Amino acid sequence: MIGDSARQAAVKWIAKHARRKCDTLVKEFTSGAPPVVDHSKILRSDPRRTGFAAEGQKNWPCHHCGTESSIYALYGGKGKNSSMDKGQTFKLGGRVYCSKCEESTRNVVETIAMLRGEDQNDPDVIDGVIDGIFESGVIGTPPLLADDIEWDMLKLDPNDLPVYSSQFNLQACAAELNTGVTTAEEIASEMATHSSADPACQSVPIGPSAKPEAAHPTATKKVAKKKVAKKKISAKEIPAGKEKPVIDSLIVQYSKLKGMPPKSLVAFGAAVAKDQHGANEIRVPLWYPEVADLEGIDWAGFDMKGYFRMSLANPRMIGGKIKRHAKHGLFLPGRKPQPNETWYIVEGVKDAAAMHGAGFLNTAGLSTRCFAGPFKSKLPLMFKGCHVILVPDRDNAAAGSVSKNRQDLLDAGASSVKVAVLPFDIVESKGPDTRDCIAKHGKEKLREVIESAGEYDPNDWILTSSNGKSQIGPHSNASEENIKTIFRELGRREEIFVCGDRLVEVYHDSNGKLRFKELTQSVLPGRINEAVDFGPAGVPGWAAPHVHGSSHRAHTFGVRILVRVSSAPILRADGSILRDGYDPELHILVKSSDKYPELPQIDDSPFYTLEPLWKLLDEFPWLDLLQDQAAFLAEVVTLMAPQLFSDRPPLFVHQANVEGAGKSFLASLAHIVAFGSPPRFLAYRKDQDELRKTITSALKSGDTVLILDNADDEIGGATLDAFLTAPVWRDRLLGGNDIIAIHNKATMIITANNATFTPDTLRRTLPVRLNVTDPDYSSREFKVVNLQVEAQRLHCEIYMALLACLQVYIQAGQPQPASRRTLPGFEPWSRFIGGFVEFCGMPSPLLTRETLTKASAVNDTYDLVIAAFESLNLVEGAFGGGMTAMEIFREYEKAETANGVNGAKSGRLSNGKSSDALRELVEAIGSKNGKVTSRTFGAELCKLSKRPRNGHQIQVTEGRAKRFKLVKTN
Repeated sequence: MIGDSARQAAVKWIAKHARRKCDTLVKEFTSGAPPVVDHSKILRSDPRRTGFAAEGQKNWPCHHCGTESSIYALYGGKGKNSSMDKGQTFKLGGRVYCSKCEESTRNVVETIAMLRGEDQNDPDVIDGVIDGIFESGVIGTPPLLADDIEWDMLKLDPNDLPVYSSQFNLQACAAELNTGVTTAEEIASEMATHSSADPACQSVPIGPSAKPEAAHPTATKKVAKKKVAKKKISAKEIPAGKEKPVIDSLIVQYSKLKGMPPKSLVAFGAAVAKDQHGANEIRVPLWYPEVADLEGIDWAGFDMKGYFRMSLANPRMIGGKIKRHAKHGLFLPGRKPQPNETWYIVEGVKDAAAMHGAGFLNTAGLSTRCFAGPFKSKLPLMFKGCHVILVPDRDNAAAGSVSKNRQDLLDAGASSVKVAVLPFDIVESKGPDTRDCIAKHGKEKLREVIESAGEYDPNDWILTSSNGKSQIGPHSNASEENIKTIFRELGRREEIFVCGDRLVEVYHDSNGKLRFKELTQSVLPGRINEAVDFGPAGVPGWAAPHVHGSSHRAHTFGVRILVRVSSAPILRADGSILRDGYDPELHILVKSSDKYPELPQIDDSPFYTLEPLWKLLDEFPWLDLLQDQAAFLAEVVTLMAPQLFSDRPPLFVHQANVEGAGKSFLASLAHIVAFGSPPRFLAYRKDQDELRKTITSALKSGDTVLILDNADDEIGGATLDAFLTAPVWRDRLLGGNDIIAIHNKATMIITANNATFTPDTLRRTLPVRLNVTDPDYSSREFKVVNLQVEAQRLHCEIYMALLACLQVYIQAGQPQPASRRTLPGFEPWSRFIGGFVEFCGMPSPLLTRETLTKASAVNDTYDLVIAAFESLNLVEGAFGGGMTAMEIFREYEKAETANGVNGAKSGRLSNGKSSDALRELVEAIGSKNGKVTSRTFGAELCKLSKRPRNGHQIQVTEGRAKRFKLVKTN
């Protein structure tokens, strides 16, 4: 039997077994075919067959009548002895028929070749189609032959055999199709006994006009050759210890081709076996541990999930292929890893065998899908207690997984994990491996690489293009590794950081001040394109949304954290000066100019070093010169050095008794001294939502000081209190539900006249007070014509003088404030800033708070309520258990009616002076919308009842209705 007859046997096998699967085969193997000219009969074909329109059509001449028609017309023919209707599938036997003469004209194998635009008369083309059909699994594969078949009895010509792996099995196909024998054993037995003239060993006719072919002239020569008996060697003729294991010639040949020692390949369990078609192939077991193995019960009970197949007969199998459904596992050299051993992990069994042959006997080969993809959870546990050295290939897939593989091994209990870097550049795919290293540089170079293995360094695993950028393939997706690569490259740029949970970009504004802004999704594609090379197609659509959505974990991928930027030198906690650069501990970026001089030498008290600052402050009408200037100094140092104390600073309030006292100008002066430029004033918002938006907008733009000007209402509220205490400011962005998080190191300054505060804000406030007593103050003459310009001119001098004083204070051990005063809730700030101010010879800055408590609107309201209760005799012992809010409110309404309508009757509390007391009581309570009801009145009384005041407290009696009365607390 020659190769052409085997080919025809395969065609007939497929025609017989395909039957109703012919359409599936045509679709699968012609999906990439180019479109051809439409045939006129397509328009009248079954609309259910329009799926073929994109898969290609060809005008096809019939072998019998010569009529050209399309594949659709051939499908539509009725055919002889066929009961199928038009538009249905291939006819019985896997053949197609001409629509005119209705004669069989092609089979499914030739149809596929024709639709792909290939020559269906070329044997190599037919071989390729047959091999693809058997590999696809759409139809069943032929039966296996018996392992003990005498192949020499088959009349085969080795020079004319098909190249596909199922060649011998096709002989079984021919035997089955002609003899009716179905089992492999029966086929092998019959083929071994038949002569060369037996029809079972002849070519099988396929088409109607096909004729049997003569046997190949060389087919009988192979049988005529005499077998030479091999000389048997007795055990006595083999010297002790000199026995050499016999290695199959196929393993030797394959090992030489792939650059690895045959003995090392055998050490990993390589053996020769028959594939499902009867051809020889090399198999290496792929091991995967069972649960019992991981617990140390019985490690010998490996679970072999699959094996690695290698063959020289099939070009597709020369590179090797893991058996389907067994993609994860390890290739091991006949033994398991033991604790305290050093093991080397490479990608694949061929690299493992090469390492083994180079002297690294404890080498494990990790399957490619594991090394360059998900490292299954059980596999790392096999190296528990071991010292592991990873030796990845130099390609993008391995580079993207080496970090995770290393961490998985450490999490599984590996004693240590190092990474060896082969001496090659990283390429996109199929990168150089250990075999390439041995072939190009020798085993000694490989040993040097292994010995120099160290900790994982991301810089060793960057794929770069010719322009120096990292590369990501044009058809990539939003995988974890691709996102990590983008963040890593963005983090290399000096101007990009992560602030809170968003990416930001640092820039200089029009005044030369260093600021930062958020990188939105509309801006990100341009920045990503500058950092990463995606090829001619540019940045894919998935990049910006996924990077923006993962910004909260950007720092884990190497993007630096940013808390604050500074255009002036800053002082570290150890007293050192940072003039330019990024401090990784403080997370501060500094870019200062040369205009800042060196630190001045302090030979005397720091108070005199700050003389230029005191001269600027002479222009203001201080309530108490030393106390309020001390509070102002604390404010300036807080603005310029927030990194020197650990908590949040208090609220600074510039308050004055009259308009035009200079409170806003004083806030501007503080900003100029601290930053060198005038501030941006914001309007104070009583509405909490508006105030929240103002704060969020300022923090997003990188402001470190917020100045809210001219508060004309009570200062305080939940939003302001949250800002004063929260180290991270969180807010919902407008237009969506996304929450933004920003590091809150900003200081707030509010200016107001005769300010009043809510109780919670009051205890978080430090006032800087101005008091005008001169009625002609607004028309006075200033010593300095333009104080703001003078402050900007002296900024660098004053700033460096303050830094020098702070440095001396730190070097002196940061002595605690002599007054021992602290602001509750702001103890670290009080100790450092208060200690520094007193170190400079000034009084405690907290002394200005002594007059602040008298300005509370709540206290004023409470005083009116107490006075009204006393006037109305709503005190302990009067009116029994007190009065409800409804009763008090009705008395108020009676009093108002008695005063305004026809002398109506007044109530028991609305006579004489008690009417005024009721009015004062209700109006003092008030309500948010300006209307007073008994419900709001009672709610406000309940709030006041929880606060003692001047030895009194409102007592609430629980019951069906709350009753209120005034009691003494001492």
